[in-house]
Amino acid sequence: MDNLIKLSSNWLQREECRSGSIQDRTNAVLSLFKQFIRDNRAGLESKTGLTSKQIVDVVALCQTNIGIIINAYLRGLHYVAVKSSITFISDLSTVPFDKGMRLYKARNTSSNYLFPQKEMFHLPYNLRSKIANYRFSTSGIPCLYLGSSSYVCWEELGRVDFDTCNFAGFTNVGDIELFDLSLPKEITSLSEVKRICITLACSLAAKREALFKEEYIFPQCLFQALLHRQYYNHKLFGVRYISVHFLNGDADCFSCDYSNDQISRYYNYVFPAAGSKNEGFSDALKNAFKQTETKAMFKESLLHPGKQIAGNSHDEYLDSQFGLMDALLDEALGFKPLRKEGKLLKF
Repeated sequence: MDNLIKLSSNWLQREECRSGSIQDRTNAVLSLFKQFIRDNRAGLESKTGLTSKQIVDVVALCQTNIGIIINAYLRGLHYVAVKSSITFISDLSTVPFDKGMRLYKARNTSSNYLFPQKEMFHLPYNLRSKIANYRFSTSGIPCLYLGSSSYVCWEELGRVDFDTCNFAGFTNVGDIELFDLSLPKEITSLSEVKRICITLACSLAAKREALFKEEYIFPQCLFQALLHRQYYNHKLFGVRYISVHFLNGDADCFSCDYSNDQISRYYNYVFPAAGSKNEGFSDALKNAFKQTETKAMFKESLLHPGKQIAGNSHDEYLDSQFGLMDALLDEALGFKPLRKEGKLLKF
């Protein structure tokens, strides 16, 4: 049976999932998922112990509920959309986030100066006015955005100048719960089917230049439903998802065989810093993460020119400049870099 992550990427890049109304595009990608279930009925029933009808019925119910949420929002009934989202995800749990992950953040600048460490965290509460709407966030709510590689962070910024782009390394040291929207390679349970539907509906491509992105309606309502849950259980949480740029074919600098090791380089994380403070940062998030000083490749090339060579890892990503940046930040965090250094080139 084909890798479900690869199939999902193919579905999201089809014309019917890239143009038309948000309702039509959402229905299109979920209909492709239903067709996959029907086409692979025997294998799925053998592997999961579920009937194909049970699985298809879950997808159909998700289509209905997501449609209700989107339509309510477009009619101006935002309260109804969020309340429906709270009910919709009430049976889906979070998972503990393993401590000691290698995580990264990037910020764009054309300056040959580095951002101070505090400016590589989330925007402080006194700068709420600068916080716009994003896929998994809403206006005015600060969030800490991290990626599982410097490359995926760079793609999220829109392929800015890599030499001046600022990077910082992070690792989680506190207790955090994750709402996991990273696609599995195969179906194992009905709850996973529902999570796949949610992920597909949250992963439709949006135009960067659009002021209002209808593709953000459902993921933002989902995000607010998670904030509602956090308010009552007082747990720090984040959302993990595969980069939409990767799933929609834009992150194409490196080949990917869709194995766990390679897909894990395309994870994005968003950790909300929801709070009523007037200034400063989230104490909970500050305590939950260890952070490096800021680095940029222009400065590394000036101070450590000997490292600006291809690695010796036999992995095109690790041997790239992105792999080098990951290694520099990993080292600063106290991790052993995954990249193996090459030898100086002779001329």
